[in-house]
Amino acid sequence: MTIKRILALDYGTKRIGLAIGDTENRIASPHGIIENRGLEFVILRILEFCEDWGIKKIILGLPLNMDDSSDNEMMTIVRHFLSKLRDKIKREDKDISVELFDERLTSFEAKKLISEYPDAYKHPRARKDEISAQILLSRFFDKQA
Repeated sequence: MTIKRILALDYGTKRIGLAIGDTENRIASPHGIIENRGLEFVILRILEFCEDWGIKKIILGLPLNMDDSSDNEMMTIVRHFLSKLRDKIKREDKDISVELFDERLTSFEAKKLISEYPDAYKHPRARKDEISAQILLSRFFDKQA
């Protein structure tokens, strides 16, 4: 099996949390944020990140409701972002796949984790997004096991 680096994105209207891992070790690590300054800016930064880190797969958080429904404003925003990201990847002939994955309660879990270990997290508001992405990627790896 070929080892692939994977990037998880917790997409938000203010910040996008990043986490990376690989298919061999299956360990997710938080890896910062991208300020959401518009689609073009965000997509450019993500593709630069993918090139710098050798990313071959992106896991994008899918903001489902607790009842499994997808009728919410954030879902519309994420699907629009997904469409634009895939279009740019295709236009630039990049070898990167993008997959949606259920992100329910990742932000809640991240806030809880930060509140339980406040000394471990400087700037907790900014860290919440990357910790959410880490939780998302960890769940993805768990589901693949």
